[in-house]
Amino acid sequence: MKLEYAINGLPKLLVFEIFGVLIMKIWLNGLKICAMLKFLLLAAACAPQVGSDRWFNETSVKEVNFYYSGICQNYGFRSGTQVFSECIQREINQQKHRNTVIKNNNSNTSRSVFGGTGKSGVTIVLTETFD
Repeated sequence: MKLEYAINGLPKLLVFEIFGVLIMKIWLNGLKICAMLKFLLLAAACAPQVGSDRWFNETSVKEVNFYYSGICQNYGFRSGTQVFSECIQREINQQKHRNTVIKNNNSNTSRSVFGGTGKSGVTIVLTETFD
């Protein structure tokens, strides 16, 4: 029986075994990377959106001020001045006001015409045609 040689004098079976092990290692590393990416995406999805009510509740005052100081610096205000501090406070107040308006609009639109909560999953559209 003649033994065929593939690469650098190694038998074909040994070459396939080596490549099989390498492919399995690459495959398993790829699975680990995918699992880590899924975890990171899930963790990022659970983080509060910047400027939301939840973000204001869960974020320290220092971090909130740091975030809005960047915005005020982009407007041209200089750090450490009175108008810079006023800009930060104004931006925070405006964002909280926008959150309140959005919350009120969402609660108003979720009510039905007949005084229910609008959560039944049934939508009735009334149209009138004119001849």
